[in-house]
Formats: sequence, structure tokens, C-alpha cells
Amino acid sequence: MKGLLIKDWKLLKQQGRFYLIVLLLAVMMLISGSKSYASFVTSYMTFLVAVFSFTTFSLDEYDNGMSFLMTLPAGRRMYVKEKYIFSILLLISGWLMAVLLRFTFITFRFSMQDWMEDAPTEPIYLLLALIFISCSIPCFIKFGVEKGRMGAMLAVAAILFGFYSLDKIGIARPFFRLLEQMMTSSVWSMVGILLIISLLILLISYLCSLKLIEKKEF
Repeated sequence: MKGLLIKDWKLLKQQGRFYLIVLLLAVMMLISGSKSYASFVTSYMTFLVAVFSFTTFSLDEYDNGMSFLMTLPAGRRMYVKEKYIFSILLLISGWLMAVLLRFTFITFRFSMQDWMEDAPTEPIYLLLALIFISCSIPCFIKFGVEKGRMGAMLAVAAILFGFYSLDKIGIARPFFRLLEQMMTSSVWSMVGILLIISLLILLISYLCSLKLIEKKEF
């Protein structure tokens, strides 16, 4: 596990200049933007870091690298576990950096009270990005990186369409009404609901990835 984590970290470090440019762009957008624009920077950086974690899949596939990795003592299941841990750690790190930038910008240019009003929305970006990662990793394992990107977008669309369909036919309408009431009463209620949903999707994603990697031929 430790060796795989170090491998992925070193692979990402090779593209350090690109990540630095992204960070500078985020800072420039904060400086030139308004208070409302700061929330876009948080979501922008959080989802961009989530996409960065997928780079390791591309590099693993390069020059039949997956065939070699599957021969290591760590095994297939450990490979999957490491990908989830690495992606989540990278996501949390990027999100914390984005939150720190937004906090510095708002408190410096406006006030602490403005930050306290916006703070409850920060975890929402993290949880949405976690759902995005959960939908993407099984697709990358099943189809590879190139086809997996399209599969991930379709998976997210399928989840949204599923919720929409259940609401339209009335099966889950009482449940959605309860969610709506909780969301309008408190932002933290919405965060709590989204946390449960994201963790459930993460668990299903992880179990699916384990089954997919066992059946995949390299």
C-alpha cells in the first residue's frame, strides 16, 4: 500500500508546474473577482483536483504498466484500495487549500461575518466531488481511462435521471419532500444528507471496483 501511494505521488509530482499554474489562476480569479465569485473558485479547485487524481490511471496504463502492476505482491484488491485512498486524500488536500484561499480572500477583503455566512456551503463541494470520484473509478477500471471518462459522465447522468424518474412517477415523492424540508430549514441538514448519500455511493463504487478488477484481463 505504502509503495503504491508513493508511486502515485511521484507520478503527480512530475506535473508539478501544471498544478502550480492552476493554483496561480485560482488566486488571480479570487483577486479580480467578487465575493460571490469566490465560491466558484472553491468548486473549481475541488473538482480539478479530483480530475488530477485520475492522471495516475493514465500513467499506469502507459506502456503496459497495468500488466506489471498486477504481478506485484500487493495484488489487485490492494491496487483498488490504494486508488480510492489516494484519490480521497488528494481531494481533501485540494479542498482544504481552496477553502483556505477563500477564507483568506473573504476575511481580508470583507469580514469574518461574511465568511461565517458562506462557510456551511464549503463541504458541499467536497461531497459532490467525492460522488464524482466514486462514479469515475469503476469506469476507469472497466473501460480504461479514455472510455472511462465518458462512462463516468454517463454514470452521473444515470444517477440524476434515476432520482428524477422516481420523483416523477411518485414512488419517492414523500422522501424528496422530506429532503426538501430539511434542506430549506438548514444548510447543515443538506450537508448531512449529502454526506450519507456520498458515503453510500462510495461504498457501492468500491465494491463494484473490487469485482471489476478481479474479472479484468491485462
